[in-house]
Amino acid sequence: MTTKALSSSISAVLRKQWIRFKHSMTGPTTRGYESHSVGVLFDSSCISYVMLEMIGREVVLNSYKTLVLDKNIVNHAGKIIDMDKLAYGFIDLSSSFIHNTNRIVTSLPTQSMITMEYFDFDPKSQNDLEEEAEFRAKKMNQLDDILFDYSLKNGDSVKNNVFLAVTKKDEVEARQYLAELCDLNLKYLDPWPVACINAFSYWINQEIPELEKEVISIFDIGYSSTNVVLAKTGRLLYTDKINMGIENLLQEIPEYHELSREKVFSLLHQDIDLSSYADYIDGVRNRLVQEIKRSIRLFDAQSTTEISEQDEVTHILLTGLGAKVFDIKEPLNAATPADMAVSVVNPVESVQSGRESPQFAFDAYELTVAFGLALRGFL
Repeated sequence: MTTKALSSSISAVLRKQWIRFKHSMTGPTTRGYESHSVGVLFDSSCISYVMLEMIGREVVLNSYKTLVLDKNIVNHAGKIIDMDKLAYGFIDLSSSFIHNTNRIVTSLPTQSMITMEYFDFDPKSQNDLEEEAEFRAKKMNQLDDILFDYSLKNGDSVKNNVFLAVTKKDEVEARQYLAELCDLNLKYLDPWPVACINAFSYWINQEIPELEKEVISIFDIGYSSTNVVLAKTGRLLYTDKINMGIENLLQEIPEYHELSREKVFSLLHQDIDLSSYADYIDGVRNRLVQEIKRSIRLFDAQSTTEISEQDEVTHILLTGLGAKVFDIKEPLNAATPADMAVSVVNPVESVQSGRESPQFAFDAYELTVAFGLALRGFL
């Protein structure tokens, strides 16, 4: 099974059967199931969903929810360890949206499951794009063990105009089987970085359009790790993973050692103040600041054939629950050049919502990727 391709102003994405490029988030008014889309993200710590509704030409937050997962259900690489327990969590979660939509989108984590690259292709040549994409995919793994997708960017330039994504077949099939167990219609499977870019592209379009042509570096600080994405005009430039997250911070605070996962997550979703633990956690905070700077330096060090002066990082955007818990905006500002802006951003807050509450301001931190997945369902 191979999949074919397309592209978007929001970005190219891997899905079960086809990739599609669109040019805007707006479209004809839809009804019933077609007016809703759900993004579901799961990792080693929790499952989250975001359900969006298209009302006229407006995207509205309909509902969201997060459930804490026990250890050893999903590992840190995103591989499913205990399918039955994960299915129970999905069924519990889906009771909140199953009657509203059949557009379900989930993700594949990049580092261990997906390889992505750009390559040059001249549409005017006699070469076949699918054959070229297949040839490149086969160099990464045996064709029987993988699925691949590709997308051709419209325009005159033939430089890096094809986006290729290659993933392990067994990981896709595991997620398809999970959806079948839960009686859910899995419409798309997207690479995690693409969902993140989708979320921030929407936020930029709504809030700060002048960032559209700037290089943005996104740091999604999670429970066990920090995922890194650099992008420009919706185009993925670079990905990385920092093996530091909230748990590294909490390990330094004795009072948190004996708390259950559920209790810890409950506290993290409140107006928590860790300033009294500064002596314990300042070292971890400083290490994360240095790791963020290292990721940006690695991007800057790429070959000049891949990066130009116009591709220098101008904005650092922090998201994820760890962006709230670590509270590193000020130390990061102090440690980076004056012309490099640092912001904490939760893109889901840029949509209208009938469900806003004081609690939403805390919950929004960890909904970024699920929000991007839900946006994908409308494309």
